Amino acid sequence: MPRYYFDLRNDDACRFDDAGLVLAGVEAAQEEATRALAELSQGILVGERRKVLAIEVRDEAKQALFELKLVLHATSRR
Repeated sequence: MPRYYFDLRNDDACRFDDAGLVLAGVEAAQEEATRALAELSQGILVGERRKVLAIEVRDEAKQALFELKLVLHATSRR
């Protein structure tokens, strides 16, 4: 089974994944990235109005396969 790497971007900061995960395929990598973004988004807007989270997934050759991006934006109704 192939290894996938999940690099995290939080606005301007970036954390590269050097370990990766062995998964069944690209669909499993998409599911893992989606789960990770949902988990990372919890409580992240505290004190902020907008936050952008992204995960770029790379293959075993460290070539970019896809990116998932989540934009959180709080608007006041007052």
